[in-house]
Amino acid sequence: MRLIVFDVGGISIGDEICVEPSIRYAIKLYEGSSNELRVLANHPRIFSHLNIFVASTPDAVLKGQKPDMVIPCSPYSKTPKGVEIHPFTTYAPTLFISTVDFSSLFMLRRILPDKDKRPKIVLSNDGLEKLKKLVQPHDTSSLTIVHVGATAEDERFIPASFWNKVIEKLIKLGHTVAVFGSSERGPIAKVNQPVIDLVDKTDLDTFFALIANCRLLLTNDSSPVHVAGAFDTPIVVIPTLRHPDRLLHLRNGSKYYKARAVYKKLAIDDSEFIPERIDEIIQQHFTVFPDVYEYLPETEKVVEAATELLDWSQ
Repeated sequence: MRLIVFDVGGISIGDEICVEPSIRYAIKLYEGSSNELRVLANHPRIFSHLNIFVASTPDAVLKGQKPDMVIPCSPYSKTPKGVEIHPFTTYAPTLFISTVDFSSLFMLRRILPDKDKRPKIVLSNDGLEKLKKLVQPHDTSSLTIVHVGATAEDERFIPASFWNKVIEKLIKLGHTVAVFGSSERGPIAKVNQPVIDLVDKTDLDTFFALIANCRLLLTNDSSPVHVAGAFDTPIVVIPTLRHPDRLLHLRNGSKYYKARAVYKKLAIDDSEFIPERIDEIIQQHFTVFPDVYEYLPETEKVVEAATELLDWSQ
């Protein structure tokens, strides 16, 4: 019996969700073989529905055994000297490819069939019950939720002044708005509208349950997009860096099923992305915008997209 370990590594929640389809597909590839598969991941909960052993530390995963093969799930690895980048990213830059395709190409040397690309997340009863208490007296299905989690040091950051205007307009239209996110990585946008404040109040289970059961999600290019990809949640995404075609997930045959992308322009369009300069672009593409409002759409456009999407979804 050979021991094969999938090393998801120190990547984000959103990236781990995008790795899930590849690990699920690999389990099918190894079905019936004399191999034991295990997963090393920061957030084992994301892979808990898979019929394999998952743990968050090497010792817990290996249980004193030596692996016959370790399959890395990300080309980015942390070392004492910083982050090492595998040459793979030269040929498949993350800016130009969906995260699910990026992961499957790196891990399995293939793009998955469309029917296997959609992430799968299984909700827990505990998460649903905790969420119900958090949002009382409201029902989660009545909530329009807004993700305000990215920090100002992140190139995907959307400032509080923008979200305040959007939320004010939504409330005037009768939306019950809840804001959520995490300040774990630094300060987040502070909203001064009458909202249900769930910032720093959701664990992973309630985070999943909130996105799966809300009326509508508004978010930047961040992990809520990938969580919503596992469900039929209506999504309004405001991308500032990557094209939404590479961000949204294939759901029911379309990336724009119950989804709208609203933006003025993308940071990816600011540079001359020609093949001979790819290495240079990869090294410098994570930058802080000099003026993020040059990239953000008019708030009216966001609200219009939300209204149109809800009318279509009902």
